[in-house]
This record gives sequence, structure tokens and C-alpha cells, in this order.
Amino acid sequence: MKCNNPYKLAKPEFSMKFAHMGDCHLGGWRYPELQEVNMQSFSKALDICIAEKVDMVLMAGDIFDSAYPPIEILKKTFKEFKKLYDSKIPCFIIAGSHDYSVSGKTFLDVLEHAGFCKNVFVYEEKDEKIILQPTISGKYAIYGYPGMKSGLEVEGLKKTKLQDSPGFFKVFMLHTALKEAIGNMPAPSISIDELPSADYYALGHLHIEFGKSNIAYSGPIYPNNFEELEELKHGRFQIVNVQDGIIRRDTIPLRIKDVLNLVIQLDNPLTATEKIITELKNHQLNDKIILMRLKGNFTSGKVSDIQFNEIEQFVKNQGAYVFVKSISGLKIEENKIEMDEKDVGKVEEILIKEHFEKSETRFADKIQLLLRALSVEKQEDEKNQIFHDRLLSELKTILIGSGKTSILLAIEFALFGLQPGQKGASLLKTNTDEGFVELEFEIDGELIILKRTLKRKKTVSQDSAFITINGKTEECATTEMKNFVLQKLNYPLEFAKKTNLLYRYTVYTPQEQMKQIILEDPETRLNTLRHVFGIDKYKRIKENTVILASKLRENSRLYQGQILDLETRKNNLQERKNSVENIKKEIPKIESARLTIHKEKTKKETDLTDVKLKIEEKRKFEIEVEKTNVLLFSKKEQLIKFTKEIKSIEEKLQEATDSFNPEEFAKIIEEVNNKKNYKELLDKEINTFSNKISSLISKKYDLEKLKEKISSLKNCPTCFQDVSDNHKHAILSKTEEEMLNLDKEKELTDKEKESKDLLIKELILEINSLEMKKNSLQEVKIRLQTIQEDYQRKEAMEKQKSSLESDVKMLENQMLILKQNISEMKKFDQLLEIKTKEFEEIYNKERKLEIKKAEILREIRINENEINLIEEEIKIKEEVKMRLIYTIELENWLSGDFLDLIGTIERNVMIKLRSEFSNLFNDWFSILVPDTFTVSLDDEFTPIIEQQNYELDYNFLSGGERTAIALAYRLALNQTINSLLSEIKTKGIVILDEPTDGFSQQQLDKMRDVLAELNVEQLILVSHDQKIESFVDNIIRLKKDNLSTKVVV
Repeated sequence: MKCNNPYKLAKPEFSMKFAHMGDCHLGGWRYPELQEVNMQSFSKALDICIAEKVDMVLMAGDIFDSAYPPIEILKKTFKEFKKLYDSKIPCFIIAGSHDYSVSGKTFLDVLEHAGFCKNVFVYEEKDEKIILQPTISGKYAIYGYPGMKSGLEVEGLKKTKLQDSPGFFKVFMLHTALKEAIGNMPAPSISIDELPSADYYALGHLHIEFGKSNIAYSGPIYPNNFEELEELKHGRFQIVNVQDGIIRRDTIPLRIKDVLNLVIQLDNPLTATEKIITELKNHQLNDKIILMRLKGNFTSGKVSDIQFNEIEQFVKNQGAYVFVKSISGLKIEENKIEMDEKDVGKVEEILIKEHFEKSETRFADKIQLLLRALSVEKQEDEKNQIFHDRLLSELKTILIGSGKTSILLAIEFALFGLQPGQKGASLLKTNTDEGFVELEFEIDGELIILKRTLKRKKTVSQDSAFITINGKTEECATTEMKNFVLQKLNYPLEFAKKTNLLYRYTVYTPQEQMKQIILEDPETRLNTLRHVFGIDKYKRIKENTVILASKLRENSRLYQGQILDLETRKNNLQERKNSVENIKKEIPKIESARLTIHKEKTKKETDLTDVKLKIEEKRKFEIEVEKTNVLLFSKKEQLIKFTKEIKSIEEKLQEATDSFNPEEFAKIIEEVNNKKNYKELLDKEINTFSNKISSLISKKYDLEKLKEKISSLKNCPTCFQDVSDNHKHAILSKTEEEMLNLDKEKELTDKEKESKDLLIKELILEINSLEMKKNSLQEVKIRLQTIQEDYQRKEAMEKQKSSLESDVKMLENQMLILKQNISEMKKFDQLLEIKTKEFEEIYNKERKLEIKKAEILREIRINENEINLIEEEIKIKEEVKMRLIYTIELENWLSGDFLDLIGTIERNVMIKLRSEFSNLFNDWFSILVPDTFTVSLDDEFTPIIEQQNYELDYNFLSGGERTAIALAYRLALNQTINSLLSEIKTKGIVILDEPTDGFSQQQLDKMRDVLAELNVEQLILVSHDQKIESFVDNIIRLKKDNLSTKVVV
């Protein structure tokens, strides 16, 4: 955390804390891993805000990298905002230049409608002024103005006013560039003085560390591109504390992943892979962001020879978090073509050499490189800023191309495909959905067949392409085939993406197109020829030099801004060094005083230790008293216990002796036994009576059964005779009499039994009573025996009691001695307090001196660290100063000598070309036309035709003469280009399309001489003149048949 310089408010009553962040650019990185780190950095910032319990969070624009971020980014962002919402921390936002939308509809509105934040851009227009309305939150009045594309917000800011909000702390949020922050950079900006007054300005937009009093840029939540990540390594934001009217900003770093910066110099793409991996092995890559910037000039090979897949796999295996590379510093040098001194290209080399032979500039050896670099063209869809940056960082060839119809156009199509602006319908037959062209040719000993197909959909377009080399066929992309052809023909690769004028003006040019060139206005013709000759690069070089010089001037202004305070920082450095020297002088004084006090402290400490030893001795006596007291109490307790036990034994023995009579005990035992014997006798008698009663009851029962049987009897069971009633009555009477006797006998027996039962009950009661007496006496007898045993221990207990009494007396004497010793040592308690106080005082004095010394040493370290930082800052600024000097020198050289040189080269090359072209043009024309005509070229390459010293207008010539002019111009142009580009493989072939149109018979005869002078390996003539057939070796006749062109055998 870095604390910035505090700023004092005019109003001291404010006390608050809030967070200021911006430029989150969520979703900006194309690497998913860096997108995630960006989101983690944002999440960490919000977590810190919650932990710090800030009053609010200000987000000064560019929360998202675009107005419509991906849905996954939105989901994660909403989750993070909800944390703030749940913590009840309000969030206030404005749009930035990235997430701003002209329509005013962005996903910031969705965040606001969800209740997660509040957009504070609230305004009304009045009297051509923009009156910003405050958003009130607690003690704060928050105003906001959004950033817009291309700095359009600047003009609006100049018209803003803040509606007054007295008593509140005014915060103005804006997303723009301050002039004071960017210096002389040519970008839309506003000065601090042009802004309305506020207590704090929360700025976003510039990813720089800029803070002036109460105005600050928060810095990015995470770096947003390769260069920023190299420089900053992590994100940051501000926590602003306002206390007693003082504003203090703390810069909070957001470190998520470590960044490893690697700059590797390469010289050969074929060995680059191994070199890069070797360098990577020297570093710890695990869980780091690897930034690798490659630099170097390749004289052979190409960047694609570097096996980046292998490198990325190695980095992945080493556990790197993500691998990001920059190859903008890799340059591929073009092969130089050797030319003899007569070549036009030699003019450039000669003039450069002559111009700088005596020059002492350090840029002389860079002219050839600059000529190539500054000849690049701006792409059609390329933004100016990107093109300008490309001029400063990497130079690439931009490629463009073109074409025509008929069989000759088919040849051109087979070689180069459809040219820019050319329609496929001009080649494909009407009402035909598809077709193809196949071209066979031999070059460098290889038999090559090119095949391209056309297909009609909504429009006619190229469909597929095939290359056959020595019988081996491969399908390829149309652009790959064109590049292959250009390489085989040794054409400059710049024609890969632009109109192939080289082929048109060296091999095949439709006659009418050549006539059109002659009739073009001079400027258009001159620009076309510049392009054909390849010297339009000088114009581009001059234009790009102006751009480069402008960029260098911008850099100079930026460098100047960076070193404005260089001298001030040097003065600050010297002041800090002087301050450190003065502070260091205090250390010996403090150390001397500390040593004196330390000696005194040692003596006090010894005295205190002696007192503590006495106190410790007293404590031991006290502990001994406690132990003796406990032992004395225990002995007394035992003495009392023994006394009680002896007395108890004597009392129990007396009591037991009085309670037990042996004679009585024996008498009771005898009586109990007698009673029990008598009871047994009575039990036997009762038993007898019970048996008798049972027998009587049984007999009575048998008689009752007999009575019932006789009453119902009719016949005698023995004789079976009838039984008379009288007989029955007699028997029944006898039976009843027996039953009556039985009842009487039973009644007498029952009475006797009852009498015996009573006797037994009384006897049992007597026995129980005697048993109780017996048991009681038995217990007394047993207790007496036990007491007699205890009584035998009485003598031993009395001896122990006597011993205890002696111990108690001895312990009481010892207690008295210990208490006397403790009383004598109580004086050391007060002395300990005095000595302790004296020691603490001297200790605190020494401690204060040590703290003072430590503070001084800490201040020295802080100052020395600050000195190191200032020295490093000065070193960097000195390096910037050197770059400034270098940049100014380079810009002056480019704007002066270099541009003059390019103008001189261009003029001389054009003069040389025009001279050669004019001579060849006159030579060819003199063959075709009578000697009365002479031709030449003016400075704009316009044909000048004279007859007998009179200049003739081209339009007043006959058709044959105009054709002759065009043909001569065409052949001269062909020879000039072939001379200029001597290595192309089409030098030996020329295609002439209707070269004799309008010729007289005499001119036709001259064509034989023209063809002989051409001296080419292969000549193709397209003509309707029969006479031409005698000029050639082979004739191919073509005939139209049903809208189809056929070869006539």
C-alpha cells in the first residue's frame, strides 16, 4: 500500500472513508486466463472495500471493455456487485469511453436497475450550460460526467457547472484526459482550471499514476494490454480517507499472479525454438504469467519457422498460468538484388552513398532499412492510429492484385486468380453453374499444372485450387496458389494482395488499356507508372516519414513531460542525503547516553535481585508456616480423635457389662426350649383331631349317598325283588341316626381341637417373647466380646496419644520461631517496591533511548530507500532524457536531410527512368513509323510526337499511328520494367493483344522487324490479320460455336 501526499480541505469538519476505482475493462483480454485474473483482481478490490468498511465505492468509467460484454462476464460481474449490495455499501458509477454507448443503452443500466449501483450522471441544460445534479449519500454529494468515444466528452465538460450542495462533501467523477497528466500529447483533454470546483475529483481513463492534491486517477483494476502488463504487472485502486479536513489517498495494489517478463534477442528462426526454451529453463514458471517479447532481424527464413506450439507446450508443462508472446520486434530483411551500374535501381544506391559520404550522422546506415520500412501502404480498413503505431513498431508488406476476360484473362486467372474488382462472371459462361481453367507450364525444370475452379451461387466466385508439380497434385487455398505463382515467377510478394500491374505491363497488356494510359491525365498516368516501376515507394516514404516525425515529436513532448521535474528530483535527492547525514550524527550521542544509563540499570538490577532473594526467603518461611500449620492441625485432630476413642471404649465396656447377666441368659434359653417341646406335642394332638374330623366328614358323605340311593331304589340289586317303602324307611332311619351320631362326634372333636389351637397360639407368643430377650442378650454378649477386644487396644492408643501431645508441643514452638523470622523480613516488602520502581524508571529511560535510536535508524532506512527510489527515478529520467535527445536528433534528421535525400533520389530515379524509357519508346516507334515522325516523353511521361519539328496531338493521329504509339509505349515499358526487375521469370514471354489494329500494310511489314527485335523466348500474338501468320512459328485458331470458344484443328 502506498500513501500519497495528503491534501488539506478548507472545511475541517469532514471525516469519512471511500474507495475510488475505475478502468476495470472486464472482458477485455482475449486470453481466458487473463480475463479470469482481471475478474479476480476486481473481486479482490471489492473484498478489500468490504473489509475496510468504506462508506461507498466510486467507479469512474470503463467497468466493462465494451458496451455489450459477453454474458459470462456479466454473470460474474453481477455476482461481485451483489457482495457490495449484501454488505450495504453503496456504489456509484459513470460510463467510460469503452462501455459508453451513443444510444445511452448499455449493461450499466442493467446493473443500476438491479439495485447494485447508481449512475450519477444526472443533469439539466440551461442557458447553454450543463448543470450537473448531485446524488446525495450520507455526507456526500456526488456528481458525474461520462467518458465518450474519441474524447468527445471534453467539449461538454467545458460547459458543466455543479448545482450547489452546501454542507456536503462534493465528489466529481469524470472519465477523461487532463492536460496536466498527458503533457503535450496531441489528444483531446481538459485543464484542471476548466473544471468546476469540488472537494475531490475521482478520475478514470488514463492508466497512469497521477495525483495532484485532491485530484487523482485511480489506475486500472488490471493492466489491459501486453505493454501495460509488462510495465504495471498488477492492478490497483485508491482508498481515500478524510480526517479532520485532511484528504489522504492510499494506493492499494491488487497482486493476483506473478508476472515474468522475458525479452529474447533472436537472429535465426530455425534455431529460435531451442534458444527460447533454453532461456525459459533458467526461470521458475509455475503459476506465473509469462510475457515473452521477441526481438531480432532475420536475414533468412520466416517467423512461422519458430515452433510456437512446442514452446507453448513446454511452458504449459512447467505449470505456467498463461503464456503471452509479442513478435512485433521480429524483422525479416529482404534479399538484396545485385544490379550493374546501368540499372535504374543503382541510382538509389549511388545517390545515398554520395549524399552521406561526408555526413557524420549516425543514421546513415539505416537509410536502406528506412526506405523499405516507410514504403508500406495504409490498408483500406486500417485505422490511422493503428497504421501510425505499426510504422513505429513493425513493418510488413501490404499486398494487393487485378485481371481481365477472354482466353488471355483465363491464363491470368489461372496464374493469379480473380483480381480485386474483377467479376467471376466475366470468365464463367452464361447459364453455367461451374467451370475451371487449367494451365500447364514449365519453369526451372519443373512441369507445373495450375487448376482453378469457379462456381456460381449468388455471385460467381473462386471455389477451389489445385497445384500439380511433376505429377504430384495438392489442393490449396486460392491465396496460397497465388503466393506460390509469385514465388515461382520471382515477382515481388507485394502483388499478392493488389493489382498485378507487373504482369500486365511486362507480359500481357490489352491494347486499349495501354492507349488509355497514354490518354490519362498526367498526374494519374505518373502515379500509375510510379506504381509499375515500383518507385511510388518514395512518395509513401515521404508521407510515412512525416507521420513518423510527427509521432517522434509526440514522443519528444511525452519525454519532456516525464523529465520536467528532473532537476527538482535531483535537488530533493541532495536534500534527503544531507538530512540522512544530519540524522546519523545523532546516533553516537544517543548511544553514549544509553551506555551510561545501562551501567546504572545493571546496578539497580543487582540491588533488586538481592531484595527479591530476601523476599523469596521470606516466602519460603511463609510456606513453611503454612506446612507446619497444616501438620499441627492434623496432629491435634488425631489427638482429639484418640482421646474420644479411648473414652468411648471405656463407656461402651461399662454399659455392656451392666446390661448382660449370664444366668438370666441361660434360664431364658432353657425356658424357650421347654416351650418349643410342649408346642410340638400340641401340634401332634391337633393333627390327630384334624384326621378324625376328616374321617367323620367322609363317613357322613358316604351315608348321604346311601340315603339318596335307597330313596330311589325300586328293586333289590341282589335278588331283583321289589323293595318296599317300609324297608326303605327302616334303612333310611338307621342311616339318619348314624349321621346324627357322626355330627355329634365331630362337634366334640372340633371343640377339643379349638382348645388346643388356643393353647398353641399362647405358647407361640411366649416363645417369641423369650426369643427376643434371648436375641437381645445375645447381641449384648457379642458386643461385650468386641468391646473387650477394643479395650485390649486402649493401651496402644494411649501411647500414641502421648506421642501426639509431644509432636503438637514441638510444632507450636517451631511455628513461633518461623513467625518471628517472617516478622523480621517484612521490611523487604517495602524495599522491593522502592527498588522495583527505581529499576523501572532506569529501564524506561534506556528503552526510550533504544526506541529513539530505532526510530532514527528506521528514518534513515526510509530515507535511504527513498533515496534509492529517487536515484532510480533520476536514472530512468536521465535515460528518458537521452531518448529525448536521440528522438529530437532523429526527428530533425528525418524532417530535414532524410526527406531532402528522398526527394533527390526520387527525382534522379525518375529522370533516369524517363531517359531510358524515352529512348526505348523512340526506338520502337521508329521501327513502326516512317522517319518523318520522332517521339519522346516529357517529365510526366506523356508521349511527344513531332513531324518536321511540329508537335502533333495524339488524337489527330490515324488509328494505325495511335496503335503504333501504344505498341511502342507498351514495348518500351516492358523493357524498362524487365531491366529494373531483372530477376523475374516472365522476362522471356510477351503476349500482344491485337498489336496491329489499324495498321497499314507497310506497318504490318514493319511488325516482322519489331518481333525480331523483341528477342524473347516465347511470344504470343492475338490478331485477326492473316499476314501475321507468316511471322510466327505456331498458329492456334479459335472459333465461336454456340457461344463456346473452340480450337480449330
